[in-house]
Amino acid sequence: EASQGAPYDWNTIARNIADTAFIDNTVTAGRDYIYKVKAIDRAMNRSEASDSVVASMLNEPALVASYQFEENIEDLTPHKMNAAHYGNTSYLNATKGKLKDKALSLDGSSKYLQLPTAIANRKEMTIALWVRWKGSGNKQRIFDFGNGEDQYMYLTANSAGNKMRFAIKNGGDEQYMDISQLSSYSWRHITLTIGSDSIIAYVNGEKMAA
Repeated sequence: EASQGAPYDWNTIARNIADTAFIDNTVTAGRDYIYKVKAIDRAMNRSEASDSVVASMLNEPALVASYQFEENIEDLTPHKMNAAHYGNTSYLNATKGKLKDKALSLDGSSKYLQLPTAIANRKEMTIALWVRWKGSGNKQRIFDFGNGEDQYMYLTANSAGNKMRFAIKNGGDEQYMDISQLSSYSWRHITLTIGSDSIIAYVNGEKMAA
């Protein structure tokens, strides 16, 4: 259980944890959190709550999630922000030069992954990925994070002028930038660095837009 401070408003943040450690992905910087733990045995008997422990988030850059898609959609970091898939998930042999052996295959329409909402809830972040686009479909999303029509950010493989487009909106007007054309059936490494006052896009390590 966790509380965000007095007056104490306790919330259950995890149940049936078998490990001896747990990472709370719901915290925000600049706030103290108070934690208590209860033990449970195989007969479902619960202990009294432990003594309180106070903790706060380290406001330092860190790897939030890492997905290799080696025949699974699990996050390899301790945060365990595992994805959920919609539609039949399939994996193909990756071409030579990728980190490992497999690659997730999506059809661009009915198949997609859903990530935990907390993964993009950051003021600054870097998103890096390998993508091999099949070359069909206007405004197909490479990723799309959103909370309705007034708060979102997405990267589409094909937009105006046959270029990739990154767009972001947070209550005001939509801001966007067009990036170089994404070659079909060819692996490309795409990186977006999103800062408080600037966004930079790289393709295969080359700066393409800012």
